[in-house]
Amino acid sequence: MVSWHQNSDEVKGYKVTVEKLQRDQSYVVQTEALTSNRELKVDGIAKDSQYRISVRAFDLDGLGQSSETVMYPSFLRASCGNPTECQAIEPSKPDTANEGDQSYKIDAHVVRQTHTRLRVMWFLPQGDLDKVGRFQILLTSRTGRKLVDSKLRKNQRSINLHPVSQDNAYTVLVRALDRQGNVLTEKLIGVERETKKGGSSKAELLLCAGEIRDKKARIAWALKNIESSTLKAIRLKVQRDAPGGAQVLKRILSTVKQTIVLAKLPPKRLYFITVEAIGKSDKPVLSSVLTLKTPAPGDIGEPISGAPVLTKVMFFKKEAQLRLLNLSIHNGEAFVKWDDEGEPIPEEIKKDVKVLVNYRKIHPDNSEGPLRQGYCAFR
Repeated sequence: MVSWHQNSDEVKGYKVTVEKLQRDQSYVVQTEALTSNRELKVDGIAKDSQYRISVRAFDLDGLGQSSETVMYPSFLRASCGNPTECQAIEPSKPDTANEGDQSYKIDAHVVRQTHTRLRVMWFLPQGDLDKVGRFQILLTSRTGRKLVDSKLRKNQRSINLHPVSQDNAYTVLVRALDRQGNVLTEKLIGVERETKKGGSSKAELLLCAGEIRDKKARIAWALKNIESSTLKAIRLKVQRDAPGGAQVLKRILSTVKQTIVLAKLPPKRLYFITVEAIGKSDKPVLSSVLTLKTPAPGDIGEPISGAPVLTKVMFFKKEAQLRLLNLSIHNGEAFVKWDDEGEPIPEEIKKDVKVLVNYRKIHPDNSEGPLRQGYCAFR
């Protein structure tokens, strides 16, 4: 663990460089990382090798001078840049004086929508949302040059950043501020440059959820490698308990709309969410799904990513009650008609419900034959 002190309050983040000594007495970079904290866990350190560690702070004007450089494992200070600005020290108790309110947590996602545009989405899964005043977004090049510094209203959870270059790497710092401008929590994300081998041109619709409370939740989505101008609309569907369950919301949204708040949700219930990108032909060209569960009152919920956790056959907690309507026999075949009573079966899943039919043959002497069973579709 590497930790350091900082005397300035204007710092936006730190660049930590760990170099390993080679046989020819030269140093090769082993780890280079960006962080907004004042400590960094460095993996892959061998006890029998020599390392050189330095820390550089960066603010809105770019990267500052290098810290004192420390040697590991000897911890001999080899050189000094400007120790009054940023001083590297031996591993010790972390300095947390300016790390924000530990009761808050931010969850942020950065998507390269196109070669020239980034999409940033964020949530506050932990903390009192009423105390948030604004959000701050900082886009910085890897050389430390500030490109974007934007403060946004408290109910905003996404922003487009452009123009950017696919050949450059960036860092995105997302901050939650209170009404006085103090940092409640923050998250620093590195955005690597695109390579011809690693870059994918496949169109995608990315869906995520957060801030799940007992009565509401936020969801956000981002289109990747597809222009919104080629689409007609976004379709949002919310079903209760399972796919095919009771539909509680269905909305057609503008392609510009990419976040929404689901309100008045009962606690301790499952919701299956589908977002579809509708093409000019009125057919979905992209879709994404997730399941979330609202927590008990006062608690915080978590999204369940990927496939739904329930299936249609698990919808019922008990057997449905059926009522026999009529029975007719024709050419040796019996036709039975029934309907459900009590708790109704949702129309959307009746086609998937199996009905068990029990029957016996009555002989002329009124004796009963063996019990027979058969499964058939509800209709």
